[in-house]
Amino acid sequence: MPLLHVQDLDVSVAGPEGRIKILDGVGFQLERGSVVALVGESGSGKTMTALALIGLLPDGAAIDGGRVELDGKNLLELTDKQMCSVRGARIGFVFQEPSAALNPIHTIGSQILEAIHLHAAVTRQGARVLAESWLGKVGLPEPARVMRNYPHELSGGMKQRVLLAIALVSSPSLLLADEPTASLDRTIEAEVIERIMIERDERHMTVLLVSHDLARVAEVAESLIVMYAGQIVESGPTSLVLAQPAHPYTQGLLSCIPDPASFPARAIGGPARKLPVLTGAPPDFAALPKGCRFVPRCPIAEDICQDPPPLFDVGNGQSARCFLARRDRETTT
Repeated sequence: MPLLHVQDLDVSVAGPEGRIKILDGVGFQLERGSVVALVGESGSGKTMTALALIGLLPDGAAIDGGRVELDGKNLLELTDKQMCSVRGARIGFVFQEPSAALNPIHTIGSQILEAIHLHAAVTRQGARVLAESWLGKVGLPEPARVMRNYPHELSGGMKQRVLLAIALVSSPSLLLADEPTASLDRTIEAEVIERIMIERDERHMTVLLVSHDLARVAEVAESLIVMYAGQIVESGPTSLVLAQPAHPYTQGLLSCIPDPASFPARAIGGPARKLPVLTGAPPDFAALPKGCRFVPRCPIAEDICQDPPPLFDVGNGQSARCFLARRDRETTT
C-alpha cells in the first residue's frame, strides 16, 4: 500500500458568477521513502494541490470531491481537530514564503517549541534541547541565539531553514515542500535540498517537492508529476520523462531550460543563443478551452484535440494527457 493515495481530487473557488474549478480530477500516489516532484508554471495548481492534502485551503476554496488517503485513511473525512493531529506529526509542510509563514510577533524558539509540544510528550528542557538540535541540523549557526531571535532579525535563507526545522522536528512520515528554495541563492538552495534528502535517507521519509524549477528537482526526484491548468498532464519516472517527454507542455518546459554548454562561448564574446520561450499563457480558469487545455499554446494540435483527452498510459510507467502522444507511442510499438 502506498503511503499517500490521491484520487479524483477536485477543488473550486468562489467566482463572480459561481464556483470555478481549479483542480480537476487530480490523482497520484506516493510510495514510502520516495521523492516525487510536482512541477509546472505558476498558477498550474501545484500549491493548491499541496494545501488541499493537509486541509489548509485559502478562504473561498473548497474540496468538491475525491479522496486523500494516508495509510489507507481518507483525510477528507477527518474533522479539523483530527487533522491538527495529522499536520506536523504525520505530515510536515514547508511553506513557500517564510516571511508569511512565521509569526512576526513571536520568537523563533516559541514557534518551534510550540510544534514540539503539540505532538510530543517532552519536558520543557527536553523540548528546548530538541529544538536547538534541529536548528543546528538544518545548518543554522548558534541555535541558542536563533531561538531568541524574531523572524525579522533573520535572513530569508535562515527563515527558510527554520521552517524546515519546524516541519521535520516531529519526524513526519511525509514531507510536503512547497517551493522550499524559491527565495534562496544556489548555494543555500543546494544545502536545503541536501538536508531534505539526508532526512529522507535516514528515516525513509516520503517527500513531495512542489516546484517550477524542473532542472533542480529533476536532480533528486525519482518521479515527476507535471501539472497544467489544474490537471496532471504527464507523470512517470524522472529519467524517462526527461529523455522522452510525451506531452507537448512538458517538452516546452524542458526546451526552456538553459544549456550550460552555451555559456562559455557567450562569455568570451561568442554569439548569444536565444533561449526558447513557451509561447502564450495559461488559460483563465473561468474560461477554459473545451478540449485539451493546452491547445491554445500547442504547436502540434490537431482537430482531435478539441475533445478533452484522458490521461493515457503511454508505457513504462509513464502517462500523458494527450491524444497525439498516445498515437505516437502506439505507432512506434
